[in-house]
Amino acid sequence: MIYNKIKSIQPFRFFRPLGLSVNGESCPVNGERAGTDPTAGQPPHDFGMHKKTHRKIFIAVFLFAGLLVFIFFLAGEKFLRIESDSQNQRADAVVVLAGSAKEDKGRIEEGSALIRQGKGRYLILPLRHSAIDWPWAVKYYGLHEALPEDKVLIGRSTKIDESLIDRFGGTYVEAIKTVRIMRDLDLTSAIIVSSAYHMRRAKIAFGQFRQPGRFEFYYHPVDPESKTKQPWWTDTEYVARVLQEYKKLLAAYFIYNLNPPTVP
Repeated sequence: MIYNKIKSIQPFRFFRPLGLSVNGESCPVNGERAGTDPTAGQPPHDFGMHKKTHRKIFIAVFLFAGLLVFIFFLAGEKFLRIESDSQNQRADAVVVLAGSAKEDKGRIEEGSALIRQGKGRYLILPLRHSAIDWPWAVKYYGLHEALPEDKVLIGRSTKIDESLIDRFGGTYVEAIKTVRIMRDLDLTSAIIVSSAYHMRRAKIAFGQFRQPGRFEFYYHPVDPESKTKQPWWTDTEYVARVLQEYKKLLAAYFIYNLNPPTVP
């Protein structure tokens, strides 16, 4: 009788919680039927779906990059320009910022024309090499109707200026040199002349030293001689200049604002 009771005991009751096997068979756990696969019913890994997701991301990134390129060619150069505010202004001086040899001639000619129109008393070239003087510039650039030499003020680079150029860039130092000359001659206003694509950065630099009633600046953009009526992005050399200007403009936003303006 005792034997029959022991025989009737189901061994699965003891081994089931541990998931152990009895007679070589796995015991069902938590109500599972013996012989069933616990992973049955779970979806297999879909590698094809991952590929589709990656493809969609790639297409989205490609389209976004294409949109940025389109916007750049549509309005990239236009953003660098600013409207001239010098048409109806008379100032104490006309300041011509330095540029490449091709652009420098056009800038100096435009600045000289403003002086002849009575827009200013002095033509200031704030930062030029010590070997450059006005007779040399007139001859080198073939300037017509050159201004008298006593109407032209040329700033020379010093060791202090060279260290400042390394820290802030040439345009910022040209602003400093201009303010020095204006301060020494008691001048209070100036028209800034430079290439159109350079004017936004020039305005940021000179704006650091603007003092209402003491130093006022107006801006007169000039198109380079190489700029034609064709779309600007068809001139590879000009495109390179615009790209370089964006690099300098980005640096200027940080450098000019992180360092308080001073005129040594």
